[in-house]
Formats: sequence, C-alpha cells, structure tokens
Amino acid sequence: MLVATLTGGKTVIAFIPNVEIMTTLFIVYTLVFGWRKTMVAAIVFVMIEIIIWPAMPSWIILYFIYWPLMVTVVAILPRKCHRLRVVLSIIVGIIFTISFGVLSSFIDVIIFGGIGTPYFWPLFGAIYVAGAGFFATHIISNLLLLPVLLPVLYTALKPMKVRYFAEPKKRVIVDLVQPAHTPQKPLI
Repeated sequence: MLVATLTGGKTVIAFIPNVEIMTTLFIVYTLVFGWRKTMVAAIVFVMIEIIIWPAMPSWIILYFIYWPLMVTVVAILPRKCHRLRVVLSIIVGIIFTISFGVLSSFIDVIIFGGIGTPYFWPLFGAIYVAGAGFFATHIISNLLLLPVLLPVLYTALKPMKVRYFAEPKKRVIVDLVQPAHTPQKPLI
C-alpha cells in the first residue's frame, strides 16, 4: 500500500514540474507506520523508479541516499509531544527539500566527471544555477503542501495503522469496536 501510493502519487502529478507528494508521504508514513515499514517502502519505491526510469542514473543514486536519509531523520525526532514532532517533521521536510537541489547537483557533477578536477566547483555552480528554477518550484510547493497535508494525512492514516498493522489480538478488539463495514444512511 505504501509503495503503491508513493508511485501513484508521483505519477499522477508528474505533469507539474518539480511538484511532488513523496516528501509528505514519506514523512507521514514514518510518523504513522514507523521507520522499518517506511524504509522498506523507500527502497522498493526507488527500485520501481529504476524500472520506470532506467536512464536516470543520477536520480537513482540521489533517491537511494535522499529518501532513506529523510526517513531516518524523521524517525529519530523526539516522540514525547505529538504536535512538536509534526512541526519538526515539517521543518525537516523543508530542509530536505532545500538540500535536494544541492545534493542533486553534487551527484550530477560526480557522475559527469567533475570530481578531482579544477572544474568541480564551476561545474557544480553551473548545474545548480541551471536547475534553480526547478529547485525553487520544488521548495515552494513543499512549503505549501507539507503544513497543509501532513496533519490531515496523519489523522487519516493513524486509524489504519491500528486496523491493518496491529498485532492479531489487538486487531480482533479493533474489529469488534469498529466493524469492517459500517452501513451508511441513504442520501435521500
């Protein structure tokens, strides 16, 4: 389910350059489902990206570093206060979004032969400046999406964790309290 929503979410809004939902989803999944499930989802997501976009080696390397690192940082945030953890998660998401362009440009320079040469920093600067418009769109979109979607998705997904990922004894109790199918009143 986690990988399907990540891949589907990315695909659905792919026509809008550098607007993405994965940062929000990875953060919410880490907060709700924990580090282990989200880390597995991150690795599988990247492997599916390899199948979909095989000719993008710099992005594959970037994704193998970026998503697991972000999931790990969110997972180690303090757990004592839920609101503080959500606010810190939003801040982490924004910081990671800002660092995405720097890390992406750095990996591009390494792949395209700039490491160990006097051209490393000029090439890095040129690649970063060339992508600045895309990076700005990425940062602005996550500045808008994270504070709005993160609390809503967290609230929506928290009951799903109890229902679908609880231990078998807890799941039976939840099924007794919340039946699997609740009949709805007709609209008329």
